[in-house]
This record gives sequence, C-alpha cells and structure tokens, in this order.
Amino acid sequence: MLKAQIPTKRLMLIALDYMKTKDPPISLGQSSILANLHQNQIDVFPKSYAVNLPSFQPDDVTNDIIQNANESTDVAIGAYIWNEKSLQKILTDLKKNHFPGRIILGGPQISYTKQHLEKYYPQVDVFIRGYGETALIEYMQPQSTNRKPEVNGIHYAGQPDRVRSAKTNFDQLPSPFLNNLIPNQSFIRWETQRGCPFACSFCQHRESSSLTRRHFEFTRIAREIQWICRPKSNVRDLNLVDPTFNSGPNYLNALAWHSFV
Repeated sequence: MLKAQIPTKRLMLIALDYMKTKDPPISLGQSSILANLHQNQIDVFPKSYAVNLPSFQPDDVTNDIIQNANESTDVAIGAYIWNEKSLQKILTDLKKNHFPGRIILGGPQISYTKQHLEKYYPQVDVFIRGYGETALIEYMQPQSTNRKPEVNGIHYAGQPDRVRSAKTNFDQLPSPFLNNLIPNQSFIRWETQRGCPFACSFCQHRESSSLTRRHFEFTRIAREIQWICRPKSNVRDLNLVDPTFNSGPNYLNALAWHSFV
C-alpha cells in the first residue's frame, strides 16, 4: 500500500514595517525569524513593505500574497501599532479573495492581548504570542493529518485560549548579520538581549511577564562585534534596541571584547 505523500508546507513571511530611509532593506525582527527558517530548511517566501512611505498601498500586499500563494501556502504577518489600519484591510481582503492557506499573526499586538484575539482579528486562523522564531519552526514541520499541532504559544482560532507565550532557545538562533540577511551598511539596528527585568510604569515591557529577558550567546555577540568593527565595515551609525543594554552577564564581556577589536 502506497503511503500518502505529505504536501510540503510553504510560508509567506510578510513584514509591514515603519522604516526610515537609512534603515536596511529588512528589519531586525523579520531577519531574525527568516534566518531561523532558513537554518531549519523551511520553504519561505519573505517580503518587506514600508507602511510609512507615500507609495505604500495595502492592496499591493494583498495582490502579492494572492499571486504567490497555493493550497500549501500559509502567510505570517507581524502586528504592530503602526500597521494596524493597513493590516486590518489586508486581512479582510485576503478572506474576500479566498486566500487558500492559513493566516498567522504574531507581534506585540498579539503578545500583549490577553484574551478575545478573535474579536480583534476575526480573519486570522493562527495566533502566536511571544517570540516567534521557534514557534513558527514547530508549526511549519510536516504533519501527516494534524493541521493544528500543539505548539507552546500558538492559539488556534475557535479553540480554548490558554494564553501561553512561545519560548525560544536564544543560544540556537542564527545571526541575521553573520548570515548576510542584513547588509553591512552605514546604519544598522542591533540587539544583544530581549526583554527587561524591570516593571517601569511608563514602559510597555512591564505589561507582559511572559516576554522575560533573554540573552544571546556571547560567542554570537562577539562575532557580531567583529562584523560591525571589521576594517572594511561600512557601519557608522549603530542603534542598540536592547531595553536595558548595560545589564546581564554579557555586558562587561562585550565591552572588554570591543576594546580588543
């Protein structure tokens, strides 16, 4: 008896970013997820859009998705406060145009929403709270019959919401800089850790105890410092996106390493 062939999953990874003219062509968040998808050999089609540009049109995003999709294609989009209006139109239009795959939504708008996700995003099939790198990999693994694999941090629309956040092993995440996803250009954004140990009343980080602080492996940080400071480097403007850069076990090590580069 012939064994049924499991169709290969394909993912469209869409970024709706607020980008400055000096920014790299791909954001740090998008490139980190993409690097991990590549490392795990997931079939992925990435595309980035700058929602703040006068030329940006949500219809262009919808058309690109529909034209590049098939029945084995899911689409994953990051939800942020700056793209909410455009995102809602894109999600609605995807449903109107009978997008054949599943719609996956992650990002701060999802991670910081504790309940009623379907109320705010009725078009979405899969929600990811927390760090998306590992959750997307686990979701995209081939499944013989289970189209809703149990993955920590993933909530499926219409099912009981356990309000769990996805975790990831930061020591296993590949660097988007060392993998050449982010070009060595005059301005880059860089992170050495995520999350924050504090709960300041003015800061959004306090709103989610699940997004606890995680540090990248120091070997990776040291290699990225070398990449930034190499003799022929083009980097002249560095934006640290760490909530608290001068904290954690790698801070003094990074400074000491930098003094020898």
